[in-house]
Amino acid sequence: MSPCHGWCPHARVPVPVSPSVSPCPCPKDRKLFVGMLSKQQADEDVRKMFEPFGTIDECTVLRGPDGTSKGCAFVKFQSHAEAQAAIAALHGSRTLPGASSSLVVKFADTEKERGLRRMQQVATQLGMFS
Repeated sequence: MSPCHGWCPHARVPVPVSPSVSPCPCPKDRKLFVGMLSKQQADEDVRKMFEPFGTIDECTVLRGPDGTSKGCAFVKFQSHAEAQAAIAALHGSRTLPGASSSLVVKFADTEKERGLRRMQQVATQLGMFS
């Protein structure tokens, strides 16, 4: 990933940064969310699907309390470029057996984005009950 050179290239709006004082405040996006997987796919199946795009640090299919797949996973690459290549090649490219729509491959939400989404959900629920 290239240095920021005074502006963070990953922010939704330009954020000034001083590389000499602090590094770019953005996460180095390498972690992907993968949705619309077949419920039968194991970690190793997902890993094989993503290996052509680079070195995978982590690959985890999300499972419910009973151990059954939730039909989604997280895949973490060694570099942003590898993750971006996987998104470009795989997002919407196919519908897997047992899935209701085409494969979803996108950068995973950051902790901050998850928190904002939870607050919006709570606000929506409170609005429905009042």
